[in-house]
Amino acid sequence: MSDSLQKLQSLQTPLKLTTDPWLTAGQRLGFWGSCFSQEMAQRFENLEVPVWLHPWGTVFSPRAMREQIRALLTDAWSPCPCESQSCIWEAAHKTQALKHGPTTNLIQDQIKELDSLFITLGSAFAYRHLPSDRWAANCHKIPQSQFEKHLFDPQSIAQDLVEIREGLHALNPQLKVVWTLSPVRHLRDGLLENSRSKAQLLSAIHHQVDNSQDRYFPSYEIAVEQLRDHRFFAEDLAHLNPWAIDFIFDRLCETWGHPEWTEQLRRASLKKTSSNHRPNQ
Repeated sequence: MSDSLQKLQSLQTPLKLTTDPWLTAGQRLGFWGSCFSQEMAQRFENLEVPVWLHPWGTVFSPRAMREQIRALLTDAWSPCPCESQSCIWEAAHKTQALKHGPTTNLIQDQIKELDSLFITLGSAFAYRHLPSDRWAANCHKIPQSQFEKHLFDPQSIAQDLVEIREGLHALNPQLKVVWTLSPVRHLRDGLLENSRSKAQLLSAIHHQVDNSQDRYFPSYEIAVEQLRDHRFFAEDLAHLNPWAIDFIFDRLCETWGHPEWTEQLRRASLKKTSSNHRPNQ
């Protein structure tokens, strides 16, 4: 077969990842950040892996995360007024909904029990809620006139990441931190602005990883370089569809999962598929 035909038959540019089977059965995994982080957490939960999803809801910017960590460490947390208008906070494992959110002591205790925390950054843009003069984790469809938009540079983001990590390690010195960049496109900011935002975040993340024991998983690169096709996006052309998210999830497990753990996940997947199957009547 000629090289040209081989290239035509290849619909992907494989992203080579170094195998490092450090994820094992019994580890307590946590997830915090954008909606993509929640999607990944849900897939682990579907396969009966205990996960902790940060109960303060979706948060996109490192600056908002930094403010949450500061509040957590000083027991000074209260939801931004724009968030409390429309949020119902959920405790770990979604076991109970709390109108005013879990207490900081509860969240501190939960973080202390984690082995690894996956943090997914979504945007270098952050929004200051003008009436309260606070950085909002999520604008929750509140009128744009109530916010001031700001784009942070890589240096400022890198400083925020250091403070986030130090805050987490103040609670749990043994915690493994894994950074990821969300592949979700923030189209409301504009395509050029979205690309610039992702570049700022990526630069800051790698600065953090290069100067610490933290890890980075290339969810973003798998989506935009290996999959690289609008067929892998939902109808809004911003979020990935389930097929693409499953692909990234599988790559994470096969790259970092210990063989015994991945076999456990495979059996759980087969069990779930079998239980969902309903023969024709």
